Amino acid sequence: MRWGIMEPFAKIHQLELQISNLDFGLLVLSVVLVAAGGYLINDYFDLKIDRINKPERIIVGRYIKRRVAIVLHWAIHALGLILGFYISFKIGLWQLCFIHIFFIFSLWFYSTEFKRQLIIGNVLISLAVALIPLSVVLFELPALEFFYGPKILKIAEEYAQAKQNVTVEIAGSSVELKEDPRIAYATFRRTLFYWVLAFSAFAFLMSMAREILKDAADRGGDRAYGCKTIPIVWGLKTTKVIVSLLYLAMIGGVLTIQQLFLKDKWTFLYVLVLIVPMLIVSAISTITAKNNQGFHRASLINKLTSVFGVGYAVLAHYLILQFA
Repeated sequence: MRWGIMEPFAKIHQLELQISNLDFGLLVLSVVLVAAGGYLINDYFDLKIDRINKPERIIVGRYIKRRVAIVLHWAIHALGLILGFYISFKIGLWQLCFIHIFFIFSLWFYSTEFKRQLIIGNVLISLAVALIPLSVVLFELPALEFFYGPKILKIAEEYAQAKQNVTVEIAGSSVELKEDPRIAYATFRRTLFYWVLAFSAFAFLMSMAREILKDAADRGGDRAYGCKTIPIVWGLKTTKVIVSLLYLAMIGGVLTIQQLFLKDKWTFLYVLVLIVPMLIVSAISTITAKNNQGFHRASLINKLTSVFGVGYAVLAHYLILQFA
């Protein structure tokens, strides 16, 4: 999201990203640490279920003692939260640390409570995944506005007084402004949010489908310990219908966005050759799954499809600069 979407949009608006690569690396690390701590606590509470669903893949209780896992979980989450606090305070908006707090509490309550309840756990994890690409913008925009805000207001005053185009120095180069810079920045911010929200929506729907598929594959252990997941409560047929509808919604959404907003030939080819076929394959693998192995395979295809979906940001980087 930073390199593929934010950097080219900032460049064509004569702006420079204000979070350094080092600080952004720390932000990425903080999210990775929070996710890692979430995996630990999930394995800690799911030990009995995992002995039924995936006994060959158990880590906590076999390679890591349970008391070590719980302490390690808190240590990893604490480090991730500290890094989140550091970046939030450095850019001047400490409230952003609540994103990390939301991640941590979501993963904790998912593992202890919501995972065993109908739909709630699936939605919670999917929201957390969708928030990851969006957090790139939520952290960068305040830094941009703190740095460029006073300059934009000053240039806007000059523009209003001149009542015509004015030439200003921005990011080391002369730029002729043909509209109020406040309007130009508002357009930049709105366009940026639209792009990243599209990726977040894709991440949410793909994660929702994947979480339901995982529940289908793990229904043996989940049923033994009283979990009320979609496959257990509504059955496998309904589960397949729900997941297939999620894929259908994504196919419709991707095609609609491409036809209305991204009409270049490269996006058309990327959508037609990669994303839509992979979504169709994902749906077919779900419909044809008959056992745990089949649902695991469908989940793996889902992950691969997600990679192709996020991978469009690489192509978008060049398209944004080319067609700006």
